[in-house]
Amino acid sequence: MKYELYKLFVKRRAWLLILIFMALRLITVFLQPNYVMDYRMEMYHDTYMEHMKVLEGKLNDDKAAYIAEQNRKINELLKQDTSVEAYVSGEITEEEFNERYRQRNTGYQQQDAFEVINEQYQNVLQDPEHVYFIYSNGWTGLIGNEDLDFVLLILLMLLIVPMICNEFSTDMYSILRTTPNGGTRLFVSKFAVGMITAVLSAVLLFAVEVIYFAAACGLPGGTFPLQSLAPFANSPYQISIYGAAALTLANHCFGAMFMAALLMCLSALFRRSLSAIFIGTTCVLLPFILFSESIMKYVFPTPLGFLLSCGFLKGYFPVTPFSSQFVTITPKQYISTVCISLGLMLMLLLIGMIAFGGKKIRIKKTLAPVLCITFVFLTGCSNKSPAPDFSGFVYDKWSYQPVNEEFSVVRDENNVACISYTKSGELVPLIHDCFTDQTDLNLASMTFVDGETVYYLNQYQNYHYEIIALDTRDFSERSVHEVEWSDNTEEMDMLFGLGFYLPKKMQQDEVVDSFFVHDDQLFLSKSNGIYWYDLNSDRQICIYDKKADDLAFTCSAVYYTDETLDVYRYDIKTRSAAKLPIGKTERFYAVENGLYCKDLLDGEFYFVNADGSQKERIPNFSEEHFLEENEA
Repeated sequence: MKYELYKLFVKRRAWLLILIFMALRLITVFLQPNYVMDYRMEMYHDTYMEHMKVLEGKLNDDKAAYIAEQNRKINELLKQDTSVEAYVSGEITEEEFNERYRQRNTGYQQQDAFEVINEQYQNVLQDPEHVYFIYSNGWTGLIGNEDLDFVLLILLMLLIVPMICNEFSTDMYSILRTTPNGGTRLFVSKFAVGMITAVLSAVLLFAVEVIYFAAACGLPGGTFPLQSLAPFANSPYQISIYGAAALTLANHCFGAMFMAALLMCLSALFRRSLSAIFIGTTCVLLPFILFSESIMKYVFPTPLGFLLSCGFLKGYFPVTPFSSQFVTITPKQYISTVCISLGLMLMLLLIGMIAFGGKKIRIKKTLAPVLCITFVFLTGCSNKSPAPDFSGFVYDKWSYQPVNEEFSVVRDENNVACISYTKSGELVPLIHDCFTDQTDLNLASMTFVDGETVYYLNQYQNYHYEIIALDTRDFSERSVHEVEWSDNTEEMDMLFGLGFYLPKKMQQDEVVDSFFVHDDQLFLSKSNGIYWYDLNSDRQICIYDKKADDLAFTCSAVYYTDETLDVYRYDIKTRSAAKLPIGKTERFYAVENGLYCKDLLDGEFYFVNADGSQKERIPNFSEEHFLEENEA
């Protein structure tokens, strides 16, 4: 066995391959969004950690009183009288009105920041003995993510398969076959080395994750009960977070050993690296696809459940997808699965010994092609969804959208955005990748027309949006702007001066309210502010760092109201913002040469120039007529 270790780690330089994959694990952990972590803890990180100084640990009367006091202070701020009537009647000055507005908005911000504390408090009240207050993101990211460990799988394939397959091309294998049990003893030696290598690989890759999450988020409260972490609130295991991390590592090691045994057996049977890797991958991916929403991926004895690992600890699964009925993996089922898996590993060892020892186990040549075809069929790779049939749709104009002479943007009866051609009446849906499986996430949520180009936005839930430019002349598409949570971190920290960046604040969700495109410049109004982007470069500018209450775009300026109902104009050419001297505005409509605005004090409509000068009252102004004219 010592010589096999020497061959693997010295002659074949397995240590270098393991180091490369450790670096790859660090990159994947850093770049891949971790959706089980609560990003609100990072959005309000400083405020949240101040509360944790008081609350961390087991609930007591003092902590309950602290939470009640914080909620009382927030409610006091939210009760600020910001009624327009008091300002209009002259009971309060403009300065008092602005201050009350700011205090109330501060209350909203504090309420958002304290919401996660209140949610934890409700969870703690349900089971104070097993649920503690904790800053959980580090531990949740480490042991709560239920992704298949592809990095470990690929590493094992590169390390294990050549150990067996390369022997068949050497003269030493022919000599061993002439000796009693020579091939069998060699396979047992390689099997032992394979198990050691699998465990070492799993431990080192897990150590990389531990270091990352310890540096990025911290790993406090490891002695707290496991149920303190939200993904494990229903876990039947009464163990600490440290114990859960150790069990997660043990599961990864066991899954790696199972996979190594499977790869070594397949290598001895097929004697070809490609066949062994393909069949081994199929043995993992088929259960992953077939049992994606089922408890069977954990109780069915394959390496899959152990490589996912945290499912054993979570302890509950829906009976069917989207079902409210759940089943539980009990400790007894877990132990049974481990015992059956150990039996399968022993069987793989025996089959591998027989095959490697020279006694051929005949396998039909058609087995590999059949498995390949079955794999392709089950994964749906051989099927393409047909183009949707949009004939016979009834549609109406989509209000407030620009209209081109040759086409207009409309919505059909299913609320799908479409291009309607004036002459032919042809209706073309704005659905990104419309020849793939249809989901609501493919639908365009808003559009903007600029000449022959239609820009449309897809909002993929709250963690990803994309703006796509469609050339209506040839229907070619290009992505002009795309943002995921991982691109929206506000501050970054260096890790030990090595050049790796760690997010100090997690990604916050962004919902786009509206957008405007002019001369390759993109203007976005989002839930966290108004932004300008240059589509030809990576340049971007934050025009306003809060959500705008009212907003309008023209080809020369962006108009918006701030938190105190004052109107600002952002000049596109000079890229500067200035407050317009027109007083408080209830709402406004922008045209290229100025604004139609409704004054907050007298409720009358006025027209002001683009720079805010020459405010002129418009008697009998009809909003309905104005909107109809602009829509037409």
